[in-house]
Amino acid sequence: EKSNVPGQPENWDIMIDFTKTVIDQVNISPSQTQVSTVLFGNKAYIQFYLNDYTGKEELLNAMDNVEYRQENTNTTGGLWVTRNDIFNPLNGDRPEVENVIMMLTDGIPTRDVDMLPDEVAKVRDAGIRIVAIGIGEANETFLETIAESKDYYFYLTDFLSLGDIANHVLQSICGIVPTEAPTTVEMTTVDATTEVEVETTEAVTTEVPTEATTEAQATDATTDSQTTPAA
Repeated sequence: EKSNVPGQPENWDIMIDFTKTVIDQVNISPSQTQVSTVLFGNKAYIQFYLNDYTGKEELLNAMDNVEYRQENTNTTGGLWVTRNDIFNPLNGDRPEVENVIMMLTDGIPTRDVDMLPDEVAKVRDAGIRIVAIGIGEANETFLETIAESKDYYFYLTDFLSLGDIANHVLQSICGIVPTEAPTTVEMTTVDATTEVEVETTEAVTTEVPTEATTEAQATDATTDSQTTPAA
């Protein structure tokens, strides 16, 4: 299925379609699952917040309008923006609901790389779970630094394999085994673009130097005195 934005790489359309497949399997409403989207390239670009779309149809339409950016990969910025701006009660975050980031990426970080371990630690300390999906150059060594365990990351050699893991990803997002029913979560999808044409990165799950989108909750919406990723 093609997005509503013309001239985008085929791989980007595949990523958007995969994200929509995951969204389509959960109940979208202010009292159930909420979704936000953030892109991370040279910096983070918030596409919409958790409380911007309260129905599934309008949310899926919004995903079709998310535009590809041929930029670097600032994973640190994407996580920072998601933690501070997306999982924020002012933007729809619900403190009583678990926050999950679904991160899709086809490359390794190229900006604010030295700050990534510290940001990943802050995301975990805030009680936010990351489900990471890496494609191509996003190797397993990198994915292991992002996800808490092997249960929460997936590595694929090509984009066409994304459709094969949708159900497994949903189970990881909900933190359940296949026989259990999906639980209510706030999910943010994070998408990253690389400098290489036709390659894109997307993460589920969140403005600072990355892109991310999904629904999640932030237990710490304040910034600290440490240096933040460059905008």
